[in-house]
Amino acid sequence: MDTVVRVDFDVHDATGAHIDTVSTGMMLLAPGQMTEPPLSGNWVPVLGKFMVEARAWFDSDGNGTPDTAGAKIKTFSFAVVA
Repeated sequence: MDTVVRVDFDVHDATGAHIDTVSTGMMLLAPGQMTEPPLSGNWVPVLGKFMVEARAWFDSDGNGTPDTAGAKIKTFSFAVVA
Protein backbone atom coordinates (compact mmCIF):
# COMPACT_ATOMS: atom_id res chain seq x y z
CA MET A 1 0.00 0.00 0.00
CA ASP A 2 1.32 3.47 -0.88
CA THR A 3 2.37 5.61 2.10
CA VAL A 4 3.01 9.30 2.65
CA VAL A 5 6.63 9.78 3.79
CA ARG A 6 8.83 12.69 4.92
CA VAL A 7 12.52 12.67 5.86
CA ASP A 8 13.92 14.92 8.61
CA PHE A 9 17.61 15.81 8.74
CA ASP A 10 18.68 16.92 12.25
CA VAL A 11 21.90 18.98 12.08
CA HIS A 12 24.23 19.04 15.13
CA ASP A 13 27.43 21.02 15.69
CA ALA A 14 30.74 19.54 16.87
CA THR A 15 29.61 19.71 20.52
CA GLY A 16 26.46 17.70 19.72
CA ALA A 17 24.14 20.69 20.10
CA HIS A 18 21.11 20.59 17.80
CA ILE A 19 21.35 23.44 15.25
CA ASP A 20 18.42 22.90 12.88
CA THR A 21 16.05 20.39 11.33
CA VAL A 22 15.66 20.38 7.55
CA SER A 23 12.78 18.33 6.14
CA THR A 24 11.78 17.08 2.73
CA GLY A 25 8.28 17.72 1.51
CA MET A 26 5.77 14.91 1.92
CA MET A 27 5.95 12.22 -0.78
CA LEU A 28 3.60 9.39 -1.70
CA LEU A 29 5.72 6.25 -2.14
CA ALA A 30 4.93 2.67 -3.06
CA PRO A 31 6.55 -0.10 -0.99
CA GLY A 32 10.24 -0.37 -1.98
CA GLN A 33 10.13 2.80 -4.07
CA MET A 34 13.11 5.16 -3.79
CA THR A 35 13.23 8.83 -4.73
CA GLU A 36 15.45 11.88 -4.52
CA PRO A 37 13.13 14.58 -3.23
CA PRO A 38 13.99 18.26 -3.36
CA LEU A 39 15.37 19.48 -0.04
CA SER A 40 15.68 23.03 1.19
CA GLY A 41 16.17 24.78 4.48
CA ASN A 42 16.89 28.15 6.01
CA TRP A 43 20.06 27.17 7.88
CA VAL A 44 23.09 29.24 6.86
CA PRO A 45 26.26 27.20 7.46
CA VAL A 46 29.17 28.58 9.42
CA LEU A 47 32.72 27.26 9.61
CA GLY A 48 32.98 24.03 11.55
CA LYS A 49 32.23 20.34 11.70
CA PHE A 50 28.68 19.02 11.69
CA MET A 51 26.85 15.71 12.10
CA VAL A 52 23.47 14.94 10.56
CA GLU A 53 20.90 12.33 11.57
CA ALA A 54 18.33 11.42 8.91
CA ARG A 55 15.07 9.69 9.86
CA ALA A 56 12.01 8.85 7.75
CA TRP A 57 8.53 9.54 9.08
CA PHE A 58 5.56 7.51 7.82
CA ASP A 59 1.79 8.05 7.73
CA SER A 60 0.71 5.12 9.89
CA ASP A 61 -2.97 6.01 10.25
CA GLY A 62 -3.73 6.90 6.60
CA ASN A 63 -4.66 10.53 7.22
CA GLY A 64 -1.98 11.89 4.83
CA THR A 65 0.39 13.20 7.52
CA PRO A 66 3.62 11.41 8.48
CA ASP A 67 3.22 10.68 12.19
CA THR A 68 5.38 7.63 12.97
CA ALA A 69 9.18 7.72 13.11
CA GLY A 70 11.05 5.03 11.22
CA ALA A 71 13.23 2.73 13.29
CA LYS A 72 16.44 3.40 11.36
CA ILE A 73 18.55 6.54 11.65
CA LYS A 74 21.24 7.22 9.05
CA THR A 75 24.09 9.52 10.05
CA PHE A 76 26.72 11.41 8.13
CA SER A 77 29.07 14.28 8.84
CA PHE A 78 30.54 17.19 6.94
CA ALA A 79 32.75 20.20 7.49
CA VAL A 80 32.44 23.79 6.28
CA VAL A 81 35.91 25.20 5.61
CA ALA A 82 37.24 28.49 4.27
